[in-house]
Amino acid sequence: MEMPAGSQLIGEGEPARSVFVVCDGALEIRKRGASGTDIRVAILHAGDCVGEMALIDIQPRSATVAALTTARVFRLELSEIGRLHRTNNQAYTFLVMNIAREISRRLRRADQVLADMGVAAQAMCASEGEESWP
Repeated sequence: MEMPAGSQLIGEGEPARSVFVVCDGALEIRKRGASGTDIRVAILHAGDCVGEMALIDIQPRSATVAALTTARVFRLELSEIGRLHRTNNQAYTFLVMNIAREISRRLRRADQVLADMGVAAQAMCASEGEESWP
């Protein structure tokens, strides 16, 4: 499916029924913070996937995804993935394992960002005379 720059693919909180693979262009993932402001959390390019969490946790969309540039994406419906499970269990297992690897890779990156932020917060507190940091 073709997407013009600025068009929204996924809205945070929407029901999840598809997984997408970026074929061309760039997509931006934005997450709403506690203040209500949307924060960019990632930019996706050709070969990246988005919406894969829906296959694993069956929850509403966790972020908004929009095209930064003209983009082309491949859409894989969850119903098609269910059909794959029934007709070709080996291919289904391969797909799910690759999605799990991608989620794990993203979690490791997020953990590192949190750790780096914690180090920065500790340094700030130390410079302001705070005695301890949780």
